Amino acid sequence: MAVNDVRVRVLGACRDLGWSLRMWQDSEELLPLLATVRLVPDGCFQIQRLVNGEVKTAGFFLRDRTFQQEP
Repeated sequence: MAVNDVRVRVLGACRDLGWSLRMWQDSEELLPLLATVRLVPDGCFQIQRLVNGEVKTAGFFLRDRTFQQEP
């Protein structure tokens, strides 16, 4: 599954559950931030949801195993 397909599914799931996709960054946006790290994820995103009246945020990294980067 391509990274954009995952994003579409995450957006749909957030909409269905009443959550919000707070942030999404692809590898092009992450590369300058992680230039010294050998492994740059294909995506990074945060989801926010309300739990007992309090906003909670969860962060996730996405790695597409079908894509091989040059070492």
